[in-house]
Amino acid sequence: MDDAAIEVIVNVGAVLGSHAGDEERAEEVLDLLRKVIPWDAAGINSIPVLGEQAQCLAAPDTPEPLRVAYGLMTVRDRPELRTLERVYESVATIDDVPGARELPLVTEVVVPAGLNQVATAMVRDDRGLVQGMIICCFADPADLRPAHLELLDALGRMVHGLVDPWRTPRSALAGLPGHRAAVLPDGDCWEVPGHGPGEWLVPYGRLSREVAALAAVRALPRSFWWQDPDGVFHRVITAPIRGAVVVVESVEPLPHGLSAREAGVLRAMMTGLTNRQIAHRLFVSPATVAKHVSHIHAKLGVGGRAGAVCRAVDLGLLPL
Repeated sequence: MDDAAIEVIVNVGAVLGSHAGDEERAEEVLDLLRKVIPWDAAGINSIPVLGEQAQCLAAPDTPEPLRVAYGLMTVRDRPELRTLERVYESVATIDDVPGARELPLVTEVVVPAGLNQVATAMVRDDRGLVQGMIICCFADPADLRPAHLELLDALGRMVHGLVDPWRTPRSALAGLPGHRAAVLPDGDCWEVPGHGPGEWLVPYGRLSREVAALAAVRALPRSFWWQDPDGVFHRVITAPIRGAVVVVESVEPLPHGLSAREAGVLRAMMTGLTNRQIAHRLFVSPATVAKHVSHIHAKLGVGGRAGAVCRAVDLGLLPL
């Protein structure tokens, strides 16, 4: 690697360590790259694990159709991209991938834009998962040289923190115990890298569908308590990402020493039901409900129903 390429790497390291925003830093990386690699269009993408459209962090001097295609290709050409990820450790040109010149991205966007060669560096995290791409396009294929691929490879190994689609939820949920999954708007689930989904965060399961339903009406709390069909309460923490919600679920003791039955009564109180109506719903006597209500007031330190309901909302209990 020559001195100019080494200087680019040093300067990119400084940019990545700055406090600028993701888009600003991505554009600076591409500007520095251009000092050595004479690309005609370029982009840095963050690829969601969820199969959603990629986020284009930067694409200076890139025609709008190509900028849009940078994102759409992760959905439309996803099978080909997954093959590319498996076969090529780091960098590949369009001629390295069998059938790549027939992809819609190439035939419908790249070539009509006057671009005839593409070099792509896979951006992987320390576990080998592909999180994004650095893409450089050239009008004259001769402008791309072998030494450029070496530099792209080096940069691809440097910028994974910039394009990591899990960075925000990973930071927000750091240190929390429990099972994890990303819940999509239809109730489907995807695994969070490095974490198991457990029994309840399964595709179209009860908890997954409830999270999706709350998110759809913008009523999803940051934290709430969910009761499974067996009556066990689970603490649920959520962190929205683009196209999904990352959920952490764990079985923990209810706050203030509430029992599962008392929490069930409190959830029914949140809907405005009387003791008799709650007794009918829970298949117990009104006297039993009255006793539970008295215990709830004492444990929460409130003097009446209204205060208990307000505390229930603060604690993250959902109406029954």
